[in-house]
Amino acid sequence: MAHYEHSVNIHTDAEKVWQVVGDFFGLSGWHPAIESCVVGEEATIRVVDLGNNMVVRERELSRDDNARTYTYEHVDLLLPVSEFIGRFSVTSGNNDAGCTVTWAAEFVPEGVPEEAVVNIASGVFEAGLQGLASSFR
Repeated sequence: MAHYEHSVNIHTDAEKVWQVVGDFFGLSGWHPAIESCVVGEEATIRVVDLGNNMVVRERELSRDDNARTYTYEHVDLLLPVSEFIGRFSVTSGNNDAGCTVTWAAEFVPEGVPEEAVVNIASGVFEAGLQGLASSFR
């Protein structure tokens, strides 16, 4: 599997940031490219509307609120991959100087080079994490 991750430092308490990032259905509140994010046909599935008739369903796989992390998988694959597992984590900074939010993914490219998938993911991850950071300024 290929791997990509992006992180951002936020000068806010990790628990406060986790309250936002840890809301599995709250992506549209901070990611500028997401028009809506709602509960799907099951309580662990979110339906993410990206606009332009692009909708993806994602299933939460695991959650650890104490460690401030969760993983999810794409149910509908818009990317050229056969598998996609994402992970959000929020870690406290040194001396309580804010926190670091990391958005990571493991995936298997299908019919395209790994770098093509990374280019798409990097734009989505970076815009999302910058939007998140901006919401705490």
